[in-house]
Amino acid sequence: MLMSTNAYAQLKIVPKDKLQSVVSPTLSPDSALFLFDVKNIKAAMAEGDTPSVYRFSFRNSGNRPLKMLALRTTCSCLTAVCDKAEVKPGEKAVISATYNPKGHPGKFERRIFVYTQEGTQPSAVLSLSVDVSAGDDFSKE
Repeated sequence: MLMSTNAYAQLKIVPKDKLQSVVSPTLSPDSALFLFDVKNIKAAMAEGDTPSVYRFSFRNSGNRPLKMLALRTTCSCLTAVCDKAEVKPGEKAVISATYNPKGHPGKFERRIFVYTQEGTQPSAVLSLSVDVSAGDDFSKE
């Protein structure tokens, strides 16, 4: 029995406005409370390197606490955690992002979406631009 599938049948066209909402989402009102030292980090590593941790420090510049509900990343090769579940006014906190380059050679931009108690939109979007050099090629062995 021979089966065939057409590759074009698997493509899905995403409307431009929906794509733009993923690339540059509308932020929640809590976004004004975040004062980050840096929102974009550039890094270079090799595919065989151990996972690296990058830190995004911020301060709550508002007059009410920020409850950290979720940190979502755009790839399973990147995980993120915040050192505090609630950041009080004037307090500092750190979001630590761990990037695992194994199996991901090339240049990538990974994002972290920070969700707080305010609405369904992210309160902050952080990015990690990574240039991962390819590891040894063992495919012929």
